[in-house]
Amino acid sequence: MRKSIFFVAAVLMLGLTSLVFSAVPALTYSTYLGTSSEDRVNAMHVDGAGNVYLTGQTAGILFPGAATSTIQTTNYGGAFDVFVMKINAAGTLAWSTYIGGDAIDIAHAIAVGVNGDVFIAGETTSASATLPMIAPYDNTYNGGIDTFVTAISAAGGGIIYSTYIGCPGIDIGYGIAVDNLGAAYVTGVTTPSGTGFPETTTVDPRGRGASDVFVCKFTPAGGLAYSTLVGSTGIDIGRAITIDSDKNAYITGQTSGTFVDAALFPSVFNSSSTGATDAFVCKISADFATLLYTTYMGGNGNEDAYGIALDGSNRVYITGFTDSTTNFPKTGVAMAGQIVKGTGEDAFVVKLNLGFAGSSDCMYATYLGGDGADRATAIKVDTAGNAYVAGYTASTATGFPLKDAIYATRTGATMAFVAEIGPAPVPGELPVFCSYLGGTDGATDQEGWGIGLDTTRNIYVSGWTSSTLFPTAGSGAMPLYNANAGASGTYDGFVSKISAPSPLSATLPAITSLNPIAGLPAGGTVVTINGTDLTGATAVKFGTTNATSFTVVSNVKIIAIAPAHAAGRVDVVVTTAAGNSPSPVVEDRYTYYVASDITTSGDCEPFIFPSPTTGSTAALAYCMTGPGLAKVTIYNEVGKLVYTLEEGKAVGPQSSRIEVGNLAPGVYFYVLSMNYYDGTTARLAKRKFAVIH
Repeated sequence: MRKSIFFVAAVLMLGLTSLVFSAVPALTYSTYLGTSSEDRVNAMHVDGAGNVYLTGQTAGILFPGAATSTIQTTNYGGAFDVFVMKINAAGTLAWSTYIGGDAIDIAHAIAVGVNGDVFIAGETTSASATLPMIAPYDNTYNGGIDTFVTAISAAGGGIIYSTYIGCPGIDIGYGIAVDNLGAAYVTGVTTPSGTGFPETTTVDPRGRGASDVFVCKFTPAGGLAYSTLVGSTGIDIGRAITIDSDKNAYITGQTSGTFVDAALFPSVFNSSSTGATDAFVCKISADFATLLYTTYMGGNGNEDAYGIALDGSNRVYITGFTDSTTNFPKTGVAMAGQIVKGTGEDAFVVKLNLGFAGSSDCMYATYLGGDGADRATAIKVDTAGNAYVAGYTASTATGFPLKDAIYATRTGATMAFVAEIGPAPVPGELPVFCSYLGGTDGATDQEGWGIGLDTTRNIYVSGWTSSTLFPTAGSGAMPLYNANAGASGTYDGFVSKISAPSPLSATLPAITSLNPIAGLPAGGTVVTINGTDLTGATAVKFGTTNATSFTVVSNVKIIAIAPAHAAGRVDVVVTTAAGNSPSPVVEDRYTYYVASDITTSGDCEPFIFPSPTTGSTAALAYCMTGPGLAKVTIYNEVGKLVYTLEEGKAVGPQSSRIEVGNLAPGVYFYVLSMNYYDGTTARLAKRKFAVIH
């Protein structure tokens, strides 16, 4: 089980669906990561190019690669120090470092920004004078256990910022995500009752319990943008966090109290708790002002959720475990995939569409379990809606739902496992793929705590093992960092890469959205192209002109620099070996606009175009004096609010897509507000525009 110093003991005692696949997965590489002491990989991120980023805890002094670190070369001397490392796509070590002080430092979460900067979060009891604090929001150890948040430059050569956040009690950061501007979102637990924990907003004003979920947002420079608490009168723990393109935050974890206010959320998936503890899902607005959604996930027993992910349509996938014998995930909801629960704890995967009402929110729920205890700890989703989970199991092969397994026999006391669930499993259907992963030397333990995908759907699993015979492969490209695993009950971390089933036919790339959707004719606008099957792009064109440059971030994202072009609307086209992306609808084209009052600095006169608006969308052009949040509110002629949009924006000329298709023809007013990350604000007076259809 994952160590969280005192907290666990102290508190708990209170692709496309039509894509055809062929090849059976195989182990590409696998290696130990550790020293002669205890080492655990607690979290992993994999980027689109197949670079692997790992973090966790080590008690040793010779962690692989750290001797050449320009940050910290060895253990400071506490019981545990954090390690952070990057393994490149070829399977060789790119860089590695320690981060720690004079006591206990453990990282539980990792995320990577679009520019490769690495963000970690976890827990520390180290004193301020010993733990690296660079440009901190809070450079003072608050007592008990504090959360820490650290950002590391892409090349691993330095710390961008590192900070404490917490109160005199227990504060542990379990989850982290990062947006396209480099802002970090962190969730975890604070106790007792969040007393003294910094709050900038109150999205949940109800009374506090033994512990509460905290959710924070840090600016790219490390300042505290927002912080809030969510909870009940019981024990509430935030385990994982993700964000959508609008920078709304989604959090999952565990609650033992009245976490869902049924009066405020009567139509969510499940507004009633029926067990001792439940998993939960909640959604917080980008400005941390509103709790947009919250629901229980549980039956008559105990549940906990450790992982959360979103697909391209913002459908929510969560994973964890349940020991409920009835009513999971809710009374009257039918299971899919594995529909019969195994013995004791079973892993689960649940897919939700938060736009629907009540039980129709649940698109599927499935067990992953057998005749022993099973827990899923991490989840990722590909562009086709396949869900990939990692975890650990004590179930034998006769009960666990293995499919095309690389290792089909339980050879340890507990085994790591990895599984792929199809986008729409039917009752009784096995996973697309499910395998054990572990050593062959009997009564040893291994647990999977990280899952990742690259753009060709290779699967990466990380965790820890006490086995001296953990499977290793690819030793020519990947050194076996075997440091006496299993001796004297110690653990080594591990990371393994598994080949994915290969598509038999290529799929055309497709563009689903552009951000921003407009820019100046001079070019130079940084445009995020969101879509599917973008890997291997050989060209990006704006109209008939090649992009100034472009970078394929992942299979679903390209960052392009718009070229110079005459004013007007143009198609953006991505080309891969499969062909060109189809022409978009008019509203999804890129617009070059002429505006003599738009400059590259300073607030400037905003305007909506086309004017009057005639389609389902329009664009609002404006300028930002710095990075921050731009908020658009639209009112009808009698002053009733009819539309709101809030987006994170960089400095300079910007544009926002305004949905006007649902507005009746007439005259409207809009207000544009800027909340900059440096704390300054700007609000422009109401301006008129007309809608005709």
